[in-house]
Amino acid sequence: MLASGNSKTEVCVNNLLRTWYKEAPYGRRKGIRTSYVDKPFSSASNQMKADALDMLEEFEERADINDIIIGPYGNGDMTLTADIDINTSTDLDDEELEDDDDDE
Repeated sequence: MLASGNSKTEVCVNNLLRTWYKEAPYGRRKGIRTSYVDKPFSSASNQMKADALDMLEEFEERADINDIIIGPYGNGDMTLTADIDINTSTDLDDEELEDDDDDE
């Protein structure tokens, strides 16, 4: 996590893509599954991409995901890069306002 700016959509997407499944103590469904470890790049990357898309759509509604790019990163490691647009829909703002009104 960063010292500041953790509420930014880009940072949240980055944190989600760096989290392994069941790693987050109170968010066990968040993260990338580890069942892809030791699989060939071609099959692992397709499964990992689908998993990442599902996770981001569920946990980061502020981001519109255009694509997930998975590339080899030497020594068999893989990197995930998300191509996103920030969702500026008024629906999100309306939901936040309703929540604030309930608190009063």
